[in-house]
Amino acid sequence: MDNYKTLEYLEPQADGTFKFIESGNPTNGNQLIEIPEGAQIAYYFGAEYNHISFYKKVGKTVFVINPNYKDWKETSYKSIDEVPYQYVEGFVVWQRPTQDQGLISGAEAMIAALDDKEVEYRWVDGSCNWRPFNDEDWSVEDLKSGTYSFRLKPQTIKLELEIPAPYKAKIGGRDDTSFVLNVGRHQYLYQNEDDYTKARNALEAAFDAALGGNNS
Repeated sequence: MDNYKTLEYLEPQADGTFKFIESGNPTNGNQLIEIPEGAQIAYYFGAEYNHISFYKKVGKTVFVINPNYKDWKETSYKSIDEVPYQYVEGFVVWQRPTQDQGLISGAEAMIAALDDKEVEYRWVDGSCNWRPFNDEDWSVEDLKSGTYSFRLKPQTIKLELEIPAPYKAKIGGRDDTSFVLNVGRHQYLYQNEDDYTKARNALEAAFDAALGGNNS
C-alpha cells in the first residue's frame, strides 16, 4: 500500500500574500509554512499577533491550530466564517477549494481514460464548457496543477415506458386501500395491485438499464 502523502505549504510573497505549493522547495528562498492535515482555511492576523492560524470544522465543532498550540484546539466558534469578525486585522490567506459532487482527481481521470471510460475536463473557474479528455495530451504536472476539474462524462438514456396511469396525491393524502408507488417526494396511487406491479417493474427495469444492468 502506498503511504506517500503530499505535503502542502504556504509560501510568503513579497507583496504580503501567500502562495500555495505542494512541495518542500521554496521558489524564492522564503520560509515555508506547512498546512496542517485537515485544515480548511487559513487566516493571517496582523500587527497584534503576526501569525497564521489554521481552522477546520468537524461536525459542529471548529478547531484551530497556530504557533501557540502543538495540536488542534477546540474553539467556541459555531462556523469558520465567524473567525475574522473577532479580529480587526484578520483576513483569509488560503482556503481549500470545495470538491464539487461528481468531480474526480487528475489521477482518477487518467486511470478512467486508460480504462476506456469517457472523461471530461474544464478550467476550475468554470470559464469554459466541459471538453473531452485525451490521456495522451496530459502531463503529470498538468493533472496535479489544480488548474482543471475532471469528471466522468454523464451518461443519459432515453426512456419510453408504457405503464398504467396512476392518480397522484400529496404525501399523506391517500386512503388505506391504495397501492402506493413512491418516486422522490411524490406518491403515485393505484387502485389495484396488478397495475401497481406493472408500473413498479417497468420503472425498476429502466433504472437497472441506466446502471448498466447492475442491480445490487
